[in-house]
Amino acid sequence: MMSEIPEQDRVELRPPPNMINAQFGRQWGIVTPAVYRYENSQWIDEFFETGKLRLSTFSKFATYPDEVRGDDQEGSGFCYGETSDGKSVIVTQRQGINATVLCCSQRLSRRLADDFQRDAVFQITNTMEFAAEVARQLLGFKGGIEGACIYRTMKAIKRKIEFDIEKYRLPDGKLDEQLLRHVCHSLGGPELVLLKRMRYQDQHEYRFMWEMDNVPADHIDVLIPGARKFCRKVKDEEWGE
Repeated sequence: MMSEIPEQDRVELRPPPNMINAQFGRQWGIVTPAVYRYENSQWIDEFFETGKLRLSTFSKFATYPDEVRGDDQEGSGFCYGETSDGKSVIVTQRQGINATVLCCSQRLSRRLADDFQRDAVFQITNTMEFAAEVARQLLGFKGGIEGACIYRTMKAIKRKIEFDIEKYRLPDGKLDEQLLRHVCHSLGGPELVLLKRMRYQDQHEYRFMWEMDNVPADHIDVLIPGARKFCRKVKDEEWGE
């Protein structure tokens, strides 16, 4: 849907999140966050013994009956784009349909473990190497992303779009379907799959996503023994409240 909007009615626009893809001529270090995966102890023990780990999907999240883990709006959101000449485009998008997901947290807390209904936790000490090991074992892996979730009162992306909408106008006055694809590309990206509603902000979620050609079920069990060297079990004395 496209419309022209008066100045006083324009919404506040946000820039897209920063995603690093660096190739420096000299060394540059980035200290990655401490990331914790909450799970029941029997599955954590199995992971460290065999390398077996279960990856979930957005469709699986929608089936959880409790509000802490369940979210039927993962990967979807309202996208609003505004051009420099005052025209606006509004679309709804859904991403991550063919992706496997591992949800972690940047917070180590027994209270959070109780909320997740889990009794143990392990830390991923090198998130990029861990993600790479998983990717090597996924048939049809296309690409992926990791990062901290973004919490907002509305699951909405609002930003400027830098192209002339009128170029997509057909002789009959309608808009070419390519406009929708280009708008979705401009307003999508990593932000949409990391957006969560504000009520989940206490989870401090850090998310891994591996996009695939096809995900055959609502979860996948992968054998990644090489990933264990980038993880460690958390000791009891390390837990916070």
